[in-house]
Order: sequence, then structure tokens, then C-alpha cells
Amino acid sequence: MNTFQYIMIGLAAFLGVPILINKLYSWTGGASVEPPPVENDSLVDVIDCWENLKRLCEKHQLNEAKEEIHKVFPLFAKTKGRS
Repeated sequence: MNTFQYIMIGLAAFLGVPILINKLYSWTGGASVEPPPVENDSLVDVIDCWENLKRLCEKHQLNEAKEEIHKVFPLFAKTKGRS
């Protein structure tokens, strides 16, 4: 074998080993090496989650956290005094 073939085998091993490790973890019940995929949510979904977070803060009487939500996401709130 020549140098080029050794380089190609090394490159294939470099690319293939992480895939094999991930498969072994999944077969043994371990956690996946790859991070979870990021979903592309629409603005409506994001605002719905924001409203749900506000409702949960109200439910658990986290009034200070509810007020801080308006500082983090000021454009989602119609008025600061609105619940």
C-alpha cells in the first residue's frame, strides 16, 4: 500500500470511530453522544411557551420571576402590568 491509501484509511477511521462509539452506547443503553436536535419553532410557538411560563410562575406564586420575564422578553408583553 502507498501513502495515499494509508491516509485514506486513517481518515475513514477518524470519521467512522465516533459513529461506532455512538452505536455501542445505544446498544448498551447508554446516553447518546450526539446532542438532541434543535427544532425550528415558529414565533407563535415561542410566544405560547412564554405565556405558559408566565402562567406557571403565577400558579406557583413566583411573582418576582413573572416580573423578570417581562425584562427578558419585553416585546412579547403588550403591557408590563398585564398578567
